[in-house]
Amino acid sequence: MPIAVSSAPAPPSALSSFAALALQLAGKTPAVFLDYDGTLTPIVSRPELARLDAATREAVAALAACCPVAIVSGRDLTDVRALVGLFGLIYAGSHGFDIAGPHGESLVLQQGTEFLPAISAAADALAGRLSSLPGVLIERKRFAITVHYRLASPDVQDEAAAAAERLGAPPARCIAGLRTASRLYAVFTSETWVNACG
Repeated sequence: MPIAVSSAPAPPSALSSFAALALQLAGKTPAVFLDYDGTLTPIVSRPELARLDAATREAVAALAACCPVAIVSGRDLTDVRALVGLFGLIYAGSHGFDIAGPHGESLVLQQGTEFLPAISAAADALAGRLSSLPGVLIERKRFAITVHYRLASPDVQDEAAAAAERLGAPPARCIAGLRTASRLYAVFTSETWVNACG
């Protein structure tokens, strides 16, 4: 599956348009949604290397004192909460399938739990096909699987992505995927997304 590249213009910078933004928000309380990987931390070669630095943590804490802040991540909820380590934020792990409110309230979207066996089977299938490939890392999460292949050679990258994409082919129609420019392939249940989003 080729990576789609958008030709849409970049959104305006909030920093360079701060006066106009402040005018639009006058009398309102905005909510800020931030991603962990690639927003709060740089994209790194392996997921465990993505660490939030002290200055960024302090900036997020200061922002949370002004308005609601949500950290939305493909990581598991417990992982992203531990990595950010700030109380009073909303955390959405597993792309929103596992959410904790600012005081620890928790919600698991029940639509996703029925597909956990399919995700486990897909993880086992991917491990069988990909675990011996150099530079490929399979990261099992509660509601998804991520195949990281940015450390692999181009041929191995294509092989890893193709194996992940084949999981979406019939008869395993309950699995869908998304290949990204960060050289990873996220595998999740398509029915879960349909039920949760639409």
